[in-house]
Amino acid sequence: MSIIQFFKDTPVWVWILLIFLLRRGFTALFDREMRPGRLFFLPVLFLIWGIYSVTLETYQTDLSLIMMIAGVFVGIAVGYMVWWSQPPLRNSDNPGLIVRSGTPLTLGVIIVAFSLKFVLISASYLQPELHEARTFCILYGLLTGLVDGIFWGGTLRLFLPWYKKEKASKQRQS
Repeated sequence: MSIIQFFKDTPVWVWILLIFLLRRGFTALFDREMRPGRLFFLPVLFLIWGIYSVTLETYQTDLSLIMMIAGVFVGIAVGYMVWWSQPPLRNSDNPGLIVRSGTPLTLGVIIVAFSLKFVLISASYLQPELHEARTFCILYGLLTGLVDGIFWGGTLRLFLPWYKKEKASKQRQS
């Protein structure tokens, strides 16, 4: 199979997802206002995509899901450390909104995450016996969890200090 044929055989929804994720990543380069709950959009999206793909792409689903959970915990620690240097969230002048500082980290993680998932899924289609291989199931689950965990870690690194500060501020007002 040629590389051109390989990319032509890739489902259209994959390219639509890539465009959507890249758009989100480019938007993240700049400061933006949002509701606090929107911080969790990408972590939840990658968690759902991860669970779906682990159950679909591996035959040893239980093993893959256990490894995904382990990967999520490792990824949270990594993401928390990676986002450590990022400016904290701040309240917007518009009530109920926060300002998230722009960063290239989100775009970088999106590109790595999408590429990793694309390679893993492509490998399993090019080599169908990988679906059954214990090592592949372990690797697939671990890497899927790691990527999602990095998003969770980064999000929690930004959200938790802001939330504690908001909670303390509300307690002082009452």
